[in-house]
Amino acid sequence: MSSVDSVKNKVSSFDNTLKLWENYKNKNNNKKLTISLVSDLTSIPYETTRRRIYKLAEKKWIYFSNEDGIVYNPESELNNIIVNKIHPYEKNLLKDFLVSFLMVDSKKK
Repeated sequence: MSSVDSVKNKVSSFDNTLKLWENYKNKNNNKKLTISLVSDLTSIPYETTRRRIYKLAEKKWIYFSNEDGIVYNPESELNNIIVNKIHPYEKNLLKDFLVSFLMVDSKKK
């Protein structure tokens, strides 16, 4: 197994990190994010969570269906703002977090 630092050295850019994340998501596509799960994880009442999910879907920030669950829309206006206007320091923090997350997940298998 690689260490987190060695993976960080290989994944030197934000774009490479996003590609790594896409590969991770594609390998684990049998799991879906549901309203119930979001409600449980956030301790927000189910009905409040459902209304907020539907509002985000109306704005096209996410897609939601009972078959696929909640899916982030990478072509949304929100994604454009996040990716293109986020501060470089924050991008590096996000990159480090995603690499660490993926490394922890890979050690579980």
